Amino acid sequence: MNITLKFEKYTGAGNDFVLIDDRDDKVSDQTFSEMAPVLCDRNFGIGGDGLMVIKSSLTHDFRMLYLNSDGSLAGMCGNGGRCISAFFSVLTGKEIVRFETLSGTYSAQVTRNQVALSMIDPFDFSETGIQDTYYLNTGTQHLVILKKDLENFDVFSEGKKLRYSDFAKSKNGANVNFIEGVDCNSIRIRTYEKGVENETLACGTGTVAGAIIAYRQGIVKTRPVSVKVQSGQLLTVDFNDDFKEVILTGPADFLFSGACQLQKENNQNWVLTR
Repeated sequence: MNITLKFEKYTGAGNDFVLIDDRDDKVSDQTFSEMAPVLCDRNFGIGGDGLMVIKSSLTHDFRMLYLNSDGSLAGMCGNGGRCISAFFSVLTGKEIVRFETLSGTYSAQVTRNQVALSMIDPFDFSETGIQDTYYLNTGTQHLVILKKDLENFDVFSEGKKLRYSDFAKSKNGANVNFIEGVDCNSIRIRTYEKGVENETLACGTGTVAGAIIAYRQGIVKTRPVSVKVQSGQLLTVDFNDDFKEVILTGPADFLFSGACQLQKENNQNWVLTR
């Protein structure tokens, strides 16, 4: 069996994705899940933190299918949501888009390469029993840990421990975000992402989680909160006094486009043939 796919590569503040337009629903969600590890492989594939597919929707502009680089299904990705909105805007000319995900409905305003994404209200604020560690769901499960000297912190080792902690397992997994205050309205963040199983250069839903916890804990005093991610770029997070009406704003940049052919024989794994 052979499938040829056209793709776009986008990055949202260093969080990079393989994007595919499949509004004709020619390829099943399960097949894309099987293909994701091949397409996202940084050594033998296109490379990316995840695979995002535009699928048809009866009620919205599109349905977003988001798969981590290991092929696991994810509810939402903030930076990915901004990138796929920018991609859809290029395809259709629409500057305001609405799309559905496993985590709910989202809308975005696209202005050149800047995308302001309206997020769902955060929920499930929970006690973790771990010092200086907080939990909430911003469309994806997140642990947020207060740290000092974040520049020299071992995010991979410590993030992996918390990602597989008993508490995280009780939430069916969680991304792990380490934050440090910079001034009255800005923080720095570094993130270990589940599904990628490594530190990433940025995480949109993690940026939202970090900004909300920083404000709740008095690390920042004013809004919107400016968040410097590991790529060095800045994202902003705004919300009301009840931590609702959350808007994540930042860059969504096109990198390159191409086409690839994948082959699968005798129920084996998909492989890139060109």
